[in-house]
Amino acid sequence: MLEQQLVNALSLGCVYALFALGFTLVFGILGVINLSHGAVFMLGAYAALQVVLHFELPLWAALAVGFVVSGVAGLIIDVLLLRPLRRRNAPHLIPMIATIGAGIAINNAMQGVFGAENLRFPAGLVSDASLDLGGIHLTPLELGIIVLSFALMAALMLLLKRTQLGRALRAIAESPKAAALLGINVEGLFLLTSFAAAALGGLSGVLIGLYSNAVFPLMGQPMLHKGIAVIILGGLGDIRGAMLGGLFLGFAEVLSVAYIGSTMRDAVAFGLLFLILLETDMEWFDNFWSVYSNLVLTLGINALLALSIYLTLSCGLLAMANAAFMGIGAYTSALLTMNAEMPFSVALLGGMAAPAVVAVVIGRPTLRLSGVYLAMATLGFGEVVRVLILNTENWTGGALGLNGIPQLTQWWHVAVAVLATLFVLARMRRSKVGRAFEAIKEDETAAGLMGINVAGAKLLAFTLGAAIAGLAGALNAHLTFFIGPNEFGFDRGVEILTMTILGGTNGLTGPVLGSLILSLLPELLRAFKDFRLVVNGVILMVIAAMLKLTSISKRFGGLSVLQDVNIEVPQGSIFGLIGPNGAGKTTVFNLITGLLAPTGGSLTFNGEDLVGKKPHQITQMGIARTFQNIRIFKEMTLLENVVVGMHRHLDYGAPGLLLSLPKYRAAERRARDRALELLSWVKLAHKAHDIADNLSYGDQRKLELARALATEPKLLLLDEPVAGMNTGEKVDLMAEIENIKARGYTIFMIEHDMRFVMGLCERIAVLNFGRIIAEGPPEAIRNDPQGIDFALKAGEITSLVGANGAGKSTTLLALSGLIPKSQGDVRGQILFEGEDVTQWSAHKRVERGIVQVAEGRATLTTMTVRENLELGAYTRNARKDRGQIASDLERVFHLFPRLKERIDGLAGNLSGGEQQMLAIGRALMARPRVLLLDEPSMGLAPIIVQEIFRILRTINAEGLTIFLVEQNVRQALKIAQHGYVLETGEIVLADSGKNLLGNPRVLEAYLGG
Repeated sequence: MLEQQLVNALSLGCVYALFALGFTLVFGILGVINLSHGAVFMLGAYAALQVVLHFELPLWAALAVGFVVSGVAGLIIDVLLLRPLRRRNAPHLIPMIATIGAGIAINNAMQGVFGAENLRFPAGLVSDASLDLGGIHLTPLELGIIVLSFALMAALMLLLKRTQLGRALRAIAESPKAAALLGINVEGLFLLTSFAAAALGGLSGVLIGLYSNAVFPLMGQPMLHKGIAVIILGGLGDIRGAMLGGLFLGFAEVLSVAYIGSTMRDAVAFGLLFLILLETDMEWFDNFWSVYSNLVLTLGINALLALSIYLTLSCGLLAMANAAFMGIGAYTSALLTMNAEMPFSVALLGGMAAPAVVAVVIGRPTLRLSGVYLAMATLGFGEVVRVLILNTENWTGGALGLNGIPQLTQWWHVAVAVLATLFVLARMRRSKVGRAFEAIKEDETAAGLMGINVAGAKLLAFTLGAAIAGLAGALNAHLTFFIGPNEFGFDRGVEILTMTILGGTNGLTGPVLGSLILSLLPELLRAFKDFRLVVNGVILMVIAAMLKLTSISKRFGGLSVLQDVNIEVPQGSIFGLIGPNGAGKTTVFNLITGLLAPTGGSLTFNGEDLVGKKPHQITQMGIARTFQNIRIFKEMTLLENVVVGMHRHLDYGAPGLLLSLPKYRAAERRARDRALELLSWVKLAHKAHDIADNLSYGDQRKLELARALATEPKLLLLDEPVAGMNTGEKVDLMAEIENIKARGYTIFMIEHDMRFVMGLCERIAVLNFGRIIAEGPPEAIRNDPQGIDFALKAGEITSLVGANGAGKSTTLLALSGLIPKSQGDVRGQILFEGEDVTQWSAHKRVERGIVQVAEGRATLTTMTVRENLELGAYTRNARKDRGQIASDLERVFHLFPRLKERIDGLAGNLSGGEQQMLAIGRALMARPRVLLLDEPSMGLAPIIVQEIFRILRTINAEGLTIFLVEQNVRQALKIAQHGYVLETGEIVLADSGKNLLGNPRVLEAYLGG
């Protein structure tokens, strides 16, 4: 008996796995939870049934038709709904709402056409004979389901793991933009994914229709719930997990039917889901929504339901239990008036109290989840509540519901309830509770640091929302005199969501307005009652299209980012583009690679126009790119990352792929050999089979370079290739780039590190405020006539501020002697106390009292704190000044007590703030007369920054002259007696620090004012 049940469970689990494969495929590749997947599942079953009934086609043809029809439906949903939203970078909430609307429209359109009754496949379509395997009976349908499902699952796994197409899909899953720049047709593969996922859903619909011998319009809804359960059990976007999760759910259902009862199988399945989610710590998915609802009878009750979701959303809670809380309130109040004969007022209070208590109980463990996981956990809870109502017949009436509830609700009850709820919520919004909710919604971490009890505030919002939903349920129960378990499921949640979003969530009037519209809608659609939910679905799709306007928060608008830029990169050269942040450098690369379209002018490459071409087409022309922020495929191996770059060069056709023909094997072998060769170029071949995410930062940069070279580019674009690298890594990369150039590649780079640029580039252009202001060889750019002329007054703090790349650090290097005039890098004069020190070496300047604290601290990490400080006095006579050196050491410890506590510890074990203290203390040990400070606040916590600047004031008050270069413009000018503003190597403003702080130009450019 058990063996037979396991066989049944295996066949059922295979169908669940097929359905979930399509579901998780769309999420993994497109990043969308497609809630119309249940509708295309139903479409496949109907399509197969119709061709069998009307054309008498055989079973295999019916399966094929269901597969294709559902796949085409998936394509249409993608083209009409998802692709436009992708192009507008709509947040995750919007496409999911759109797919809810599509699913509602499809489901109810089919019900309008075919009616709600079950349709059956004709007898004899599938043989009734069965195989007897030692007492286990296996029907041809069950055998076919198992064989077909496992074959499709294995094929999909092999496709994704072993083929170039699979690697392309996995690359898109990690970074569509990076994949496009590797020559992959991202939109084409998005469409392929949508077709394949929907087709798998439709095929599973045909199999379920055959297995249960029932096809009906809403058959996709319970399957959608099960599909969600499966992908959560197996992991979102995990193909193998979807397979295992489907099989697990099939076994759980069959065994629960056998040993617990058929009425409890869904409760067991969703209960397992709920428990698994409570043990899952997955908080990476920031934005999801609350979905639960169906049409209620009055504007007031609808408004209460909409406000219950509004309250939880205002705290950033994306829970899906409001319909369940409404049901708990409805049944509790009904039982109090019917069985306990309690007054209506007591029943209303009980209807609010019961769901509130339940919310407290389930809220404590579940509210640590976020996003889709919180939503799925509360969905599982809601399904358990519905099934429990069905199975507690003595109390709830089971599936028949409760009849004869006293009709006690009057219009004024609803009016008072709505007005009281609005009053309470309005008061809360203007109180610290409301501010706490909004803070948590914006940034939980920051809210906690402000003293807000985040967990307590979340639980409060969740509990109050439950109480309001329970109140709506109690009023509704005593208005309609009947309630049933199906009133409090998925459909009702959709209606609540529609109301809330339709009215808007920026204020309390929005949910009320949304409820008004949807309360009137059924009356307006009375003549079209079979199709009115289709209109509701269309409303959700239209809302999704409208909301894309609010999701666009950053626009170029009328700002001219680039103006008449003319750049010509000679073939076989290394060309550099430099300039401050915001000058438009990365915009140039985005235009070249097709990520942005120019508003004027032309872009040509080898005489061919680039304008209007898509990124993958531009890559195919021979342009490859790396990124300022590394975009490797972290879950792939190094070898796979590089082979993905060869996507456009591998052409062995479908037959070669499917049959593993010699052409296919040879192409794959050549690709792997070439990938290993490129990894050898960047000295990473020994890590070829390591996961890319495990690489160091510098090695990730090298991998991205090798992957770009795999596209066989004629022009290689490098966007800040040494950003974040240490000195050794920069030297290595410089050698590798020179090696690449020697092999005939043309290189166009953006970089802030001037030594790197000057050491590599044969020609450089300077971009500032969207215009090229200089172009030429490195010597010409270095000796550009824009000079710097300023004076430091003894005993004062002078600050030099400006954007990255303006020349601030270069100025300090020139002052400290690290850019010697003897090499022609410095023109003009540097006068110190009336004496020309321009020709002096760096160590001579330190001896005379010009001492610099370098950017990045530059502490000697393998030496102790004591050794670092003692080296600060290196230029002093240790014997003659021994007493004074000891005194200076104590002075440093007085300024920085933490250093004394760690005096014998390694400098490398200090925190960033402590290392900055050590760097300043070491400079003070040289007894400077002028202290040059380069970005002392970089990377430090605000409290440490305040401490550093307090100490700078202290040592300045003792008479020390300080020259400060600092990105924290406000702090730098606040402590300075004098200040200068530097833009692209030129002083553009000079005044007191106080006056510069109030200067509108400084406010606008550097302080966001």
